[in-house]
Amino acid sequence: MFDTHVHTRFSPDSNLKIGELIQKSKDEKLGIIITDHYEFGSGKDCFRFNEKDYFDTLLPLRHERLLTGVEIGLNTLQPENLLAFLQKHSFDYVLGSIHTINDQALDQHFFSTHTKQEAYEKYLKHALFCLQAVPSINSFAHFDFISRYAPYPDPAMEYRQFSDLLDEIFKLLAERETALEINLRYSHPQYFSEYQKFYQRFKELGGKYVTIGSDAHSPGQIGRNLKTGYELAAYCSLSPVYFKERSPQFVHSAQCCAR
Repeated sequence: MFDTHVHTRFSPDSNLKIGELIQKSKDEKLGIIITDHYEFGSGKDCFRFNEKDYFDTLLPLRHERLLTGVEIGLNTLQPENLLAFLQKHSFDYVLGSIHTINDQALDQHFFSTHTKQEAYEKYLKHALFCLQAVPSINSFAHFDFISRYAPYPDPAMEYRQFSDLLDEIFKLLAERETALEINLRYSHPQYFSEYQKFYQRFKELGGKYVTIGSDAHSPGQIGRNLKTGYELAAYCSLSPVYFKERSPQFVHSAQCCAR
């Protein structure tokens, strides 16, 4: 199996050393794609790695089961710079994500001035605009990221509340044959039942592919709950893939059942 979402010391919110990642991959016979943060903007949450240091360190280590990617922070402020950055570098995998609404942080002030409905609609509309502006990602990460830190009594994103916007996002991804990530950072025993409706709808709207990632930021998080992710993909008849040289590689069912 492949864990397609792993952060290292090149992300400021991770303490994972490259040597620890390599050892974990060997010990667990696990494929890994490194996806450190690179954000465009000027806000306090604008994470970027040093490009030369990143590639000088990682490219000599790259092999069939250790690939080099990026988690690119999407926004509509600098789409031309973002596209130029992706054209400049030969990543195996580009994972698109939304961590802010342009330079507006998803913080206490934001949530205190928005109801849950207002906040989530604003986030999903922004996600749709970003995805329309940047067509060159391979997979869209944690579509419900905003719910991780929302202080509302019931922060979970429910499909029925936001079906129109979610359908537009899912249709766009399906039309481009872009994958939808199954992100397992905050999975729990109810993850399968609660999330199957999102991925089933993605399938109904023409979606084909999912990427499955732990969103690890420390050694013990690498590969966590991957089996749950692969089971969810199978239940929804979606094909798990990882990316090598920006092309999808299928994960065979035997590999999925091995963990």
